[in-house]
Amino acid sequence: MKTVPVNILNERKCSLFVPKPAQETTHMPTCIYCRATDPPGGFTTEHVLLAAFGAFRDAPTLTDAVCGECNQYFGDHLDRLLARDSAEALLRLYYGLKEPSALHKMLKDRVTVRMPNDGSRWGGALLRFAAPPEGQAGPVVVDLVVPQVGCERRDGRWDYFTDDDELPPRAELALRFETTYTGRAAVLADSEADEQRLTAVLNAATSGRFKQTEQLTGFPPFAHASVRTEVAWRFDALLARAVAKITLNYLAYTAGAAFALHPDFDAVRRFVRYDEGKPPDFLQFRGAPTFRGAGGPVPHKRGHLLAVSWDVNGRRLLGLLSPFVEQITYVVRLTDDFTGVWRQVGAGHFYDLTEMRAHRMGYAP
Repeated sequence: MKTVPVNILNERKCSLFVPKPAQETTHMPTCIYCRATDPPGGFTTEHVLLAAFGAFRDAPTLTDAVCGECNQYFGDHLDRLLARDSAEALLRLYYGLKEPSALHKMLKDRVTVRMPNDGSRWGGALLRFAAPPEGQAGPVVVDLVVPQVGCERRDGRWDYFTDDDELPPRAELALRFETTYTGRAAVLADSEADEQRLTAVLNAATSGRFKQTEQLTGFPPFAHASVRTEVAWRFDALLARAVAKITLNYLAYTAGAAFALHPDFDAVRRFVRYDEGKPPDFLQFRGAPTFRGAGGPVPHKRGHLLAVSWDVNGRRLLGLLSPFVEQITYVVRLTDDFTGVWRQVGAGHFYDLTEMRAHRMGYAP
């Protein structure tokens, strides 16, 4: 067979075939928490930061990233606690994001308020937050918890107990009167029946040695226009998971849901959704953030700060949340040593409580 050379320029017809561009790969919507791709309840809009922290214009939200089942679970088990029974819950009242009339549903287990335990007679007495009287300014006031019992210790301080779940059993209380307490005690009650009942408890623990020496009307510290109090709150695994969820939400918002689904984020993902792991493995605390301008530090506005960034080595990805930019910044370790394709991740939002608007801001760790 003879091969005949052909000059293509002399051909009357010429067809040029160009390969079609590859179609862009589309990402199937996947829940960033349970990894469901076709959840029975579909996907719901997820606020990156709880709506309970304020209704902000331009607030970041996620769509097609959190399924309805996970969203419902978080609302029932994590978000509600962070909004109602935490230090942030108290700040919601302080900043006017929640009406004091809702106090009966709030601050049940994790937030306590007492008179300062300074060695005075009323030091350590249990108080509770209450709505201010009608016509009085202020988000909340304090009231006395009744009934309760106070016992003077030999070091001059007082131990106060409510009689429902804090009052020690009779045998233990009797031992304390023998070894720790002086024998002086106070009964705080608003009914004669409660006063008689608690007096009987003290008499049983002291073999009948407890006798009333004076009877007061009202609670003496409340005779002043204001009182100094001590507020304590307990931060537990449920609240840690709620905080970690917010920072993982923000990672998905800033870097995309596909990036947040990388296996390196599985540990924090399962901590949030399934309570696997311990809070110290994921969360640490820092002080309040510092805001800087061209001339150095500047006073911060009222609001919340939310950010995500690599650490200085570019391997550990951190999420930061500073609610109400008060004393605490939560630092969440989203991944410890990233093994995927590295990409620039660094963003921040400030939720301004004065303007009620969320601002995108430059952020550097």
